[in-house]
Amino acid sequence: MNSQSWIKRAAVVAALSFLAAGLCAQAGQGRGRLTGTVMDETGRPIAKASISLEFENSGKKFEATSNDKGEWVFMGLGTGRANLIFVADGFLPVTQQITISQLQRNPPVNQVLKVDTEKKARLKDEAAMGQLEQGNSLFNERKYQEALAVFNQFAADNPAIYHIYMNIGDCYREMQDFPTAIAQYQQAIDKAKANADAVIQAKGLASIGEVYLRQNDFKTAQDFFKQSLDLNPKDEVLAYNVAEIYFNNQKVDEAIQYYTLATQIKPQWGTPLQKLGYAYLNKADYPKAIASFKKFLEVEPNSDQAPVVQAVIDSLTKIK
Repeated sequence: MNSQSWIKRAAVVAALSFLAAGLCAQAGQGRGRLTGTVMDETGRPIAKASISLEFENSGKKFEATSNDKGEWVFMGLGTGRANLIFVADGFLPVTQQITISQLQRNPPVNQVLKVDTEKKARLKDEAAMGQLEQGNSLFNERKYQEALAVFNQFAADNPAIYHIYMNIGDCYREMQDFPTAIAQYQQAIDKAKANADAVIQAKGLASIGEVYLRQNDFKTAQDFFKQSLDLNPKDEVLAYNVAEIYFNNQKVDEAIQYYTLATQIKPQWGTPLQKLGYAYLNKADYPKAIASFKKFLEVEPNSDQAPVVQAVIDSLTKIK
């Protein structure tokens, strides 16, 4: 290996070391902040809605209640995937998965709740919510069979809460029963379509895409991801999550496409810009990596991650 090649490799190793340091934040307690609102379908705020957040890896839980303006906030959050649950008397509960960062600004979560028109569908007591939390905890512990039993019972007890079929699909996906996972996601999509719920439809389509990607059926996966984003094209979090799925499956070019889309939808969100830089770094496209990192610093100059990103830029600029 000549000296020039050695310098290039050393610089890349240094950059990747910075990447590892920046991304290995503990899920749960930290310095992150998440805000949002809870509204009904007419745009009126819902007061006293219960919002709970639980990190998948650590099981750390946070609780909040919306004020008279429907506003809520979580403080002291760590980094990681989390389940966010909205519950309000007289409305159908909503569960969604989000990614929390304690180093970048988290986009607000503005949730619309649908009126529960069927009394039998109401969660009348804490037992049903506890049932859902139990299933999520078992899933996070990778006890998929046990979680599946809980989610199936929840679905039987609460037939109008169609979001649960996403949870059931996730269990089958992790157990590698891909046909059944797809069937469950499709059930969620069909019920969401009947309720004009584009958010769950889009998430269901993206989940089916992930199943096909895990089976190395790249073309079919891409078709479902496209359908998902066509249905909800202004959802920067959806675009970012699709990028993460691709990147975690070593599909770097496609990850770049969707990280870029997330930055186009929300230019002032730093996380996709940072991850876009790492994706270009993975391809050894150093000029584009540097450009993405510099854009991140423009958007998030005061981020705790800014020194890390600057150090990566400094290492890359030494490569000739």
